Amino acid sequence: MRIRLLRTLMASALIGSALVGRGSIAEAGDNKLEFSAGAYSLNATTAKRTGSLSGLGIYRIGYSYGFGNQFEFQLGYSLFMSGIITGDLGFGPDLGVLYYPVTDTGIRKITTENVQLSVEDVVRPFLTFGFHQRQFQSVDSSYAGFSVGGGAEYGWSPAYSLKGQIRYLFLNGPSNATANQLDLLFGVNFSL
Repeated sequence: MRIRLLRTLMASALIGSALVGRGSIAEAGDNKLEFSAGAYSLNATTAKRTGSLSGLGIYRIGYSYGFGNQFEFQLGYSLFMSGIITGDLGFGPDLGVLYYPVTDTGIRKITTENVQLSVEDVVRPFLTFGFHQRQFQSVDSSYAGFSVGGGAEYGWSPAYSLKGQIRYLFLNGPSNATANQLDLLFGVNFSL
């Protein structure tokens, strides 16, 4: 709490001097490219049967656009396999919003005529809400629904950060079919 207060006071002083000294202030929101992989657990129910599948073999690529200091819009694509790199496939697009409740989304840069300051929280926890569509190869059907989740980024350097995330998907399919999927993902974010 004291560190956040100190950071806010320092930033306020620099913002004031930047406005007087014709400086510029860059918001923390930046663009990121994410590559991640991990494990999943899928449970599906139809009118005739119930099944489950879990293991390693989920892969995700995503692009995040920061807006404001604490929000990111995320567009991505997920692929998971019944074997680690073989077997039945599930795949589809991901849309979501990430909210960083106690930190900024990335590096905040403040520049004046005499001072350049970059402020980055090393650990940045976040909450996420998303919409997903999934196509399953073996059953030739499509599901769609929402997700909730959370995770954290670890700012390894200004160019990239490590990211861990857990998300729970609530999916609905044809003829009252439902599927729930729990994903545990680890990966790398590259700042663009």
